[in-house]
Amino acid sequence: MEEEKQYPIYRFWASWNQKDYKNNGTGFTKMYEVEPTQLELEEDMKKFQDGIISDHEEVEWLDTGFKFVEFETWCSKWFSHMTFNKFNNDMDTINSFALFVQRKLDLNIKNGHYGSERNDENKNPFYCFMGAEDRYRWEVCHCEFCEKSNWIIMNH
Repeated sequence: MEEEKQYPIYRFWASWNQKDYKNNGTGFTKMYEVEPTQLELEEDMKKFQDGIISDHEEVEWLDTGFKFVEFETWCSKWFSHMTFNKFNNDMDTINSFALFVQRKLDLNIKNGHYGSERNDENKNPFYCFMGAEDRYRWEVCHCEFCEKSNWIIMNH
């Protein structure tokens, strides 16, 4: 089997205070089809911050930023993973995701964790699967959004 293309993944984060709540925070990861420019990253950060401002009054930024995470075939989302739709069928998608999950399980073990379980006494990096390690949870999404945007989402 030929090696899959890996894409650049960046993490964006923000923390802020607002009138009634202190120390709010959120973040997300984004996969790019090609390496983004600094300007593209800054524009995505601004869109992210604008989305927070539209939902919260009187935002006082504590910390915001973005950083490169890794080149990888799948990108973690909330109880799902996504990638660009380059597959011929669902079986190709499932096989790709299975290889990705096994690679991350092996990395966790190499880093001194228990596969999908974190060793809290170990400070080495840990990849959180959010259920992706349980194959019975896998469901390839075929929604209109995925079809139009050329994404494949694996829900789990």
